[in-house]
Amino acid sequence: MPDTAVRYFGRCLTCGERSADTADADDGQTWCLRHAGATHHSAYELSAFQYFNANMANVTNPTANGAPSAT
Repeated sequence: MPDTAVRYFGRCLTCGERSADTADADDGQTWCLRHAGATHHSAYELSAFQYFNANMANVTNPTANGAPSAT
């Protein structure tokens, strides 16, 4: 899977419905406002996520490459 840009989506905390994910945070927020107008729901969450690849560079000492210690 190739690395991708940050994606956003809006989610209604009342009914759980959510927007399609988009590259523009404003689109997710606009979906929330339209949903609020149609349903009178008032609690929303705007989330951001990004897909990326992770590789184990040093299996015997994972902190050697700057990864935080698990302890």
